[in-house]
Amino acid sequence: MPEVSDMVNLFDAFIWIFGLIFLLAAGMGVMNTMLMATYERIREFGILKALGATPWGIIRDVAAEALVLATLGTVLGTILGLAGSYYLQQVGLDLSIFAGTYSVGGVAFDPIWRATISLKMVFIPVVLML
Repeated sequence: MPEVSDMVNLFDAFIWIFGLIFLLAAGMGVMNTMLMATYERIREFGILKALGATPWGIIRDVAAEALVLATLGTVLGTILGLAGSYYLQQVGLDLSIFAGTYSVGGVAFDPIWRATISLKMVFIPVVLML
């Protein structure tokens, strides 16, 4: 059944494309947060420099703040994502209100869709975020 194989390959490609889009959006969110935090603290940086802080010390502090923000976001996002996926794996998403059992290309699909937790799809985004 080459149609099913083609559908699986296309689905994998869409997963990668959407994953990259979400990763880009998350990166832009962190960047925006750090830019706003930096612009709001310009006076604080001036006071720190007046008290003897070096420019590299200030950069190190901002970078450490960004690292903590990204790490906490990654950990919390992974935990919430795994919890949601586990729920959808156990209970499933009931789409029977839209249609009963339906078929595509001669293959019948159950109206209750269940998630599958894949270690590859969990750890690749986590590693890329860190």
